[in-house]
Amino acid sequence: MNPQKIARVFGWLFIATFVTSIAARLLFVSGLGGTWSTLDFTVGAISDTRIQLGALFEVGLIVTNIGTAVVLYPIMKLHSEIGAVGYVTARIVECTFILVGLISLL
Repeated sequence: MNPQKIARVFGWLFIATFVTSIAARLLFVSGLGGTWSTLDFTVGAISDTRIQLGALFEVGLIVTNIGTAVVLYPIMKLHSEIGAVGYVTARIVECTFILVGLISLL
């Protein structure tokens, strides 16, 4: 595959990780009754719709995180196979932590 095409797909996936993570954060904060400056939990002010939509964005974050690692692997393997496997492993571990936090919230 063309390295320029791989880089373009990686760039779009990387941008998608920022979009999904910021959107999820905003929805979780407003869904739990907090504001951006104070993240206090307000009892009884939970919005299930916002929490569920934020969870959907978190799942999108997990998919795009793993996607960035898988797409970048062939290029990184040319320079360092151990580094490429390490990057993929680090992204998978990161996604595992995100999933554990998501499950605990739901």
